[in-house]
Amino acid sequence: MDHHQVKVKTVIDFSHFEIGETITGSVYISEPETFNAELDLHVVKRSVMKEDEVLDTLSLNPIGDNISKEIRKIPFMIVPDDRWEIEDDERLFIQTINRGIQKVIQEVEIMYG
Repeated sequence: MDHHQVKVKTVIDFSHFEIGETITGSVYISEPETFNAELDLHVVKRSVMKEDEVLDTLSLNPIGDNISKEIRKIPFMIVPDDRWEIEDDERLFIQTINRGIQKVIQEVEIMYG
């Protein structure tokens, strides 16, 4: 999704994880030399009947590996715990957040369990 002219894309290595598996992926930032926002990843549990519940937060270090002059890759790992177990009417998402303005930049659904 665009952040001004910069694009931020979160890619989860797999969309389905079994209990005990670590969630891995990367955040890709285009034009990294112009991007200065601080990013967080939130693991969010969503239900039709309740407000979203943030289960986990991971602050991303803006100093990632540049794939090229145009793209920076910031790899991440999140270790799930028992709060991630969901009921039939619940879903899990990983949200990429611009910490400074508390805005969701991207949201990716994951299956856990």
